[in-house]
Amino acid sequence: MQSGEERPEAIRVLLADDEPAFRTSTALCLRRRGCEILEAGSAHDALRTLRLNPDIDVVILDHLMPGGAPAHTLAEIIALRPGLPVILLSGMGRPDPSGGTPPAGFFRCLEKPCDLDDLIDAIEAAARSRS
Repeated sequence: MQSGEERPEAIRVLLADDEPAFRTSTALCLRRRGCEILEAGSAHDALRTLRLNPDIDVVILDHLMPGGAPAHTLAEIIALRPGLPVILLSGMGRPDPSGGTPPAGFFRCLEKPCDLDDLIDAIEAAARSRS
C-alpha cells in the first residue's frame, strides 16, 4: 500500500464458538489476516454481542453450542439482523441447519478443523454478498 492510499475497512466478524482454545487461536489467525473479531462463547453471548454491535459484517457460528439449538440460534440471528451472512462451523460433518432448504442469511458451512484460507475466502465472500 502506498502512502496516501486508504486502507480498506476491516471485515467485522463475530466468532461464536464454545471451545476456548479453538476460538482464541482462530480469532488470532483472523486478526492477523486483517479481520476485526468479536468473540462469544455461547449462543446467548453471540446474540447479546449482535444486539450491542450493529456493524458486524459476518457471523461464524459453531453448529453445536451451549445456550441454544443450532436452528433456533440461527433463526434468532436472522430475526435480529436480516441479511447478515452466517457461516456455520461443525466438527460433526456438514449439518443442514434448517432440516431442509437453508434459511435466508445462512451463507456456508465448513467442517472443523477448517483450512484458514477456506475460512478467509468464506468470510470475504460473505462480506461481499452484503454489498
